[in-house]
Amino acid sequence: MDNSYGGSSIRIGGIAGIVFAVGMTVLGFVVWFDQPLFTDSIAEIREFFADNENTINSANWVAALLFVGGLLLFASALRSVLGRDEGGDGVWSRASFAGAVASVGVAGSGVFLATFTLGNMEALSDGVVQAFVRADWLLYSSVLPWGFALFLVGASVVMLRGRSFPTWFGWLGLAASAANAVGALWPIYGDPEGALVIVGMIGLLASFVWILLSGAVMVRK
Repeated sequence: MDNSYGGSSIRIGGIAGIVFAVGMTVLGFVVWFDQPLFTDSIAEIREFFADNENTINSANWVAALLFVGGLLLFASALRSVLGRDEGGDGVWSRASFAGAVASVGVAGSGVFLATFTLGNMEALSDGVVQAFVRADWLLYSSVLPWGFALFLVGASVVMLRGRSFPTWFGWLGLAASAANAVGALWPIYGDPEGALVIVGMIGLLASFVWILLSGAVMVRK
């Protein structure tokens, strides 16, 4: 494993990745874990968001900051490291960064949709509220995972060369990427609480672990 790269920018990027991974995990378990599904009754959905409007809004904007200031900064620094390791045209490291940018775009769309829905809950009909909740759920559980999958695949292919990161980071990233991609297919079967969703959740948590470990390596260089 090559230890020759370094610099404050790379370390800052590593710290950003750690903050992103820890912050998103905390938000997921503390704030979003108990949110109603789009298959729940409209009464349950309205009651939950009425009781937790400020908390959900705050969490969504914190998540937006984590994606932009955390994931994007981490991915940029990681792209710099992987680009040197890969050499040549840097196709895989570029693909990884593109996946991170796509993930930030999806997350931003989800924040906008959730904020709009919460702010206009009383004025929206029951059918529109359920449609927006379904769209938000699909964005985060079926669209975002594809961005993460591309982000992880591109980086992991380069990591398998074992230059700046341990080789097993590459295998972990590929496994997490596969879980994200498989979990994102749940709408085909239409069950938001089925096995594929569980696989996707495992993939997402594995992605956060991968980001955390990669960030730690970058900080120590």
